[in-house]
Amino acid sequence: MSLTIWSISIFGQNSATELDSLSKILTGVWEIEKVIDENGNTVESISRKMKGSPLGDEIKIKATGPKITLNEDGSYELEFTSENIDKGNWFLENSNTLIFQLVTKKGTGSYSMLKSAADMFGKKLNYDSDDNIIENNGREIEKLDLDEMLIRYETSYYQVYKKRK
Repeated sequence: MSLTIWSISIFGQNSATELDSLSKILTGVWEIEKVIDENGNTVESISRKMKGSPLGDEIKIKATGPKITLNEDGSYELEFTSENIDKGNWFLENSNTLIFQLVTKKGTGSYSMLKSAADMFGKKLNYDSDDNIIENNGREIEKLDLDEMLIRYETSYYQVYKKRK
């Protein structure tokens, strides 16, 4: 089954009312069901180019995704494992771009590591009013229904999420 036939877009203009409606649909707990290719076939792993890596120029990674919790107050959790959870703020940039704004708190080990790495490589970091490091990471929503969401994954794959709460 072709993804272009399978996807039904509910997106139109980017009015504030539309974004509010989409935000209400997005609020809740989303669990990864599977990853599919452009033809709708389930994939277990994907190849990622890693030029110069000690593991080789191309590695295979398990095709999966985190459990996503989007709270009504604009906070989120991405649970990769029970010990690896990103927290921050979420918002819709437009009707098909979900932004995860990762907040790294000042004074934490992660904060020091990010700041040192940025200094070492001459990268500019963004800060909020409390001097926490802010990183915006966008995800392209390909399809959104009341209980199912497709997010573009890598270049030509899609994460299929089911809403649990």
